[in-house]
Amino acid sequence: MTNVRTLVQDPMIRDFLSRLEEVYSKMDQAYDDVAQAHGFHCQGCQDSCCLTLFFHHTFLEYLGIQDGCMKLGEDQYKAAVQRAREVIDQANHMAGGAYRIMCPVNQDGKCMIYENRPMICRLHGIHYRFAMPNGAIHQGIGCRAFEDLAKTSGAEAVLDRTPFYQQLAGLERELRQKTGFNQSIKMSVAEMLVKQSSET
Repeated sequence: MTNVRTLVQDPMIRDFLSRLEEVYSKMDQAYDDVAQAHGFHCQGCQDSCCLTLFFHHTFLEYLGIQDGCMKLGEDQYKAAVQRAREVIDQANHMAGGAYRIMCPVNQDGKCMIYENRPMICRLHGIHYRFAMPNGAIHQGIGCRAFEDLAKTSGAEAVLDRTPFYQQLAGLERELRQKTGFNQSIKMSVAEMLVKQSSET
């Protein structure tokens, strides 16, 4: 793979990242609308979603996370990479992947790359649904704090992830066509940080 830090500076990639920001903005608004309908406000908790292992599958979000990391100070970046190595090491020693380890870009309870956080980090935590390619509808619940509130909120608002999945998939296809990138991706943020640091 081309050095990602160099690639992120390319004007064409900057355009894709700007378009990704527009999709993220729509996601954030949709999330806020559903959360507000239930009176839900995430204040952080012991069941933090930042402890959840998420895998990310798009080249575009891989570039977006690197873009966020490039905005960090050198010491912050090095500390995050070291934590990422520790996260991977801990995960490798835990059976079955059933573990809860803090994301390496979470520092003192706050995401260091908040503006560049990927899709699942933005959409996780509240009632959702999305349409499968075969037309079937998949539905899911929220985090424990949301579910406790939803039992008494009386609201029926649900976040429809479908348009956001479709928009991100469309950008990803276009990006891969223009760059010729054809590798499959399935990495955690920790794995992305370690891979990126090895390319510099």
